Amino acid sequence: MQRKDDELLLSYLLDGLSESERHELESRLEAEPALAKRLESLRNCLSDSDSGATDCGDQLTPEGLATRTADSIHGLTECPSQACSRWSITDVCVASCVAVLIACLFAPALLETRESARQRACENKLKQLADALMSYSDDRGHFPRIGPNENAGMFAVVLAEAGYLDRQELREILVCPASDLAQRIAVHAVSVRVPTRDEMRVAHSLMADRMRQTMAGTAAYNLGYIDPENRYVPLSKQGGSRVPLLSDAPQGDCITGLRFNHGVCGQYVFFQDGSLRFVSGNRLATGDDPYRNQEGEIAAGTNWADALLAPSWATPSNSQHGVSKPNSLGASR
Repeated sequence: MQRKDDELLLSYLLDGLSESERHELESRLEAEPALAKRLESLRNCLSDSDSGATDCGDQLTPEGLATRTADSIHGLTECPSQACSRWSITDVCVASCVAVLIACLFAPALLETRESARQRACENKLKQLADALMSYSDDRGHFPRIGPNENAGMFAVVLAEAGYLDRQELREILVCPASDLAQRIAVHAVSVRVPTRDEMRVAHSLMADRMRQTMAGTAAYNLGYIDPENRYVPLSKQGGSRVPLLSDAPQGDCITGLRFNHGVCGQYVFFQDGSLRFVSGNRLATGDDPYRNQEGEIAAGTNWADALLAPSWATPSNSQHGVSKPNSLGASR
């Protein structure tokens, strides 16, 4: 009790007490002569007088100070190389569980947001391509035509050479960011470049093959159809909302287990009337498969209603003409 009183008295002498604490102590000093005597003794020890400073070291040293100081030093030296953690194992476990729960709650939303952004990016790129195709058809009365021995990606060459989109713009908008091709471009495994007709004509077979594989990026374009007299008919402006014009080229269909670009079974499809619809699965509203003709081939349709949206490398005759046929709709062997 004396140590506590000494600390209180020293605080009083050093003016370290609050107003209420001071009044309370002064009341005790009037009622307790021993406490008042102790106060006077401590005052003398704090004074500059040599006569009153005798043996004051013991009086002013709080009881147990040496032991408490040693314990404090020991505590400081327990973690010489790193800060001591005040977290117990239980605290760490609880914090870890909270972090896991937060991740479980927010990760699906973040992934969904990312996927939605990628889908919107693909949709916007298709819109830019479709706008250019519609402008071309308005000016010329027909959409870019693919010749019997030309690959579907030639529509991009036609748009570039006619001035509806420049080649740098096409490099940007021809690739859906949700596709495998986008991932391969990101690691510099492949590049997309829209060549000129002259470049296609003079390129050696291997280089021409590579250009045909990627010149339209991930876009799929309508190849036209074969009429009853076995004549190839390029895409025209007939058919309106029933005939698809353009879409992302999937890497297959849901039935065979191959993937579409958006993580769901379906693609965005532009139709000849300029409308955009998300087509689930591999069937249009008419029942037609937009990615294979009625004979199950990636080639020109068998009639005007048998529309086929073909990836860059495909030709109307499906004879490939020296092109290495990919093992799926969007990736080469």
